[in-house]
Amino acid sequence: MTFYNKIEFNDYLKLNYVIFYKKIGSILTLLLGIVFITISIIDFFGIYDIIEGYPTYQPILGLAIVFLMPLAIYFTAKKNFKNYEVLNGANEYQFDNENLRIIGSNFNSEIKLNSLYKVEELNDWFIIHLAKGSSNLITKKALKEEQISALREIFKKSNL
Repeated sequence: MTFYNKIEFNDYLKLNYVIFYKKIGSILTLLLGIVFITISIIDFFGIYDIIEGYPTYQPILGLAIVFLMPLAIYFTAKKNFKNYEVLNGANEYQFDNENLRIIGSNFNSEIKLNSLYKVEELNDWFIIHLAKGSSNLITKKALKEEQISALREIFKKSNL
């Protein structure tokens, strides 16, 4: 099976947010930031005196957690998307029962399916982990329903 995959930046950015915020630690950190902001607002307007004196680090830390973390994700995703051709180029993917071949404008990779670390399927993506810290992304927007089913079958046969 052969298809072309072109990833758009907005889709890639959404994927980064989904991956980051699906971790329980990220959600708890975000909630902590919201709690800090809420405590600061309640104390500032005198609704309930929670903190003696004016809260100093709570609003700053809360705002940093709530706004700087998503900004950091945005700028990191933008930098990665710009610098890695496998993300921003139109790549050809060739699958058979044993191999995955990825062809870009200036690279050509062939990987045995049984040597892949794992494959994750999200709503709009297949994330093919080549190793623990390296992955390729296939957007389902580029695929027809029968291609998605065929990929699932290939990954299932390879115990991924």
